[in-house]
Amino acid sequence: MATTYNLIHTENVASSVPTVVFSNIPATYTDLVLCGSIKASTAVVYGSGFFQFNGVTSGYDNRRMVGYYLDNGKSFSDSNYPAALFATAQSSVNTANWFTPVWLYIPNYAGTSQVKITGGEASYQNSGISDKFYIQTIANRTGSTAAISSITIMDPTGGYGNTLQYSTLSLYGILKT
Repeated sequence: MATTYNLIHTENVASSVPTVVFSNIPATYTDLVLCGSIKASTAVVYGSGFFQFNGVTSGYDNRRMVGYYLDNGKSFSDSNYPAALFATAQSSVNTANWFTPVWLYIPNYAGTSQVKITGGEASYQNSGISDKFYIQTIANRTGSTAAISSITIMDPTGGYGNTLQYSTLSLYGILKT
């Protein structure tokens, strides 16, 4: 089975923004991939960024496993959250030139017979501590069966802040033939 990735839209953040929105997503693909490099404006070392589908503000379940270099890993779980976890992003308190690479896979986004399940990962480094590298794997489930026509990257909790200048996110449609 051949797989083709088609760029739908790239958002290059020109100045600090509270949301990044991908709207009018065509229903012509099999799956979606959202990837890029982001930095958060939070005053803490790392802030959690979230996303919402179609402006839905409840019913997201989040599962996250985080691996730490030279440390024990941890897992986190949130139920009926106002948004789905996207990434824990490098923050503005860390080295200015470090951004977090992120990747999110959204299968069967245009289908309407089942809830949406997503999977993704992000990795980052605490530049102030040389042995602190992290990777996280994320799984989310929404309570909605609606086809996805918009994705909003945002922060409902106050722990992430804005998406900062020079962050870049690209949305790809995947065709399987």
